[in-house]
Amino acid sequence: AKKVFHACDLARESQTPVFIYGASQVGKTEALKQYCLENNHGRTVLVELEAVNGLRGLLQAVAEKLGISPNANTPDLINRIKKAVTSDMVIILDEVHLLANVYRKGSFFACMETVRRVFIDHAKCGLVLTFTHLGFKKAEDEKKRELEQIFRRGVHRINLGDRPTVSDVSAIAAAWGLELPARSEEIVIKFAKGELREKPMEMLGQLSREQGLKAIVERLRYGSKLAAGKGTDLTWEDVIMGNALINKNATAPDHGWAN
Repeated sequence: AKKVFHACDLARESQTPVFIYGASQVGKTEALKQYCLENNHGRTVLVELEAVNGLRGLLQAVAEKLGISPNANTPDLINRIKKAVTSDMVIILDEVHLLANVYRKGSFFACMETVRRVFIDHAKCGLVLTFTHLGFKKAEDEKKRELEQIFRRGVHRINLGDRPTVSDVSAIAAAWGLELPARSEEIVIKFAKGELREKPMEMLGQLSREQGLKAIVERLRYGSKLAAGKGTDLTWEDVIMGNALINKNATAPDHGWAN
């Protein structure tokens, strides 16, 4: 979140595009939402691009966030946005790589070129563009062709890494009242028909690497639910049980027809 805040501040100060990229589920969007809450006053606009389709869809999404009517053709939308955006603003386009997921390849380049002309060349405002690692690499591969102009203007690039950091997970665990255990610590949960052995740090490391923060937070939530059912405080034993139950739910049942 600190790196995301720094990226947005750089965009505001330099009035240039700043690229943020990192793995999915490392907290990019949540940090951007918080930045807007703390630095808004109508000057910071976050546009999430999950359901956008093509250039007109992009412009309509931006128009709605700016509080202007999205009901217009493409040239009119561009003119309305130009009038609404000022140089002291920061426009954040989240998940830009999704603009490439359209049936026509040229649509992505049209979107990026329009973003450059409207926000960089005309408004000269701060601009933040977020990507996943893979999405950013694909965009960079086009840098020497269609996207050269916008990439040359983007001096600042913030790499959030390929997974949540230990300090990220530690801070989130602390919010649930837990301290990270030692890496070698193993927890054993005994049952009538066996036992469950798990090293919490290994479990968290695997979740960080393969799934991201959402998976970790859900284990904490599930463990908290189990602890509440027992009338106890949350422990790593509860989190491990939550993890085991989530994994069990993803396992196909024995259909019985082979017997």
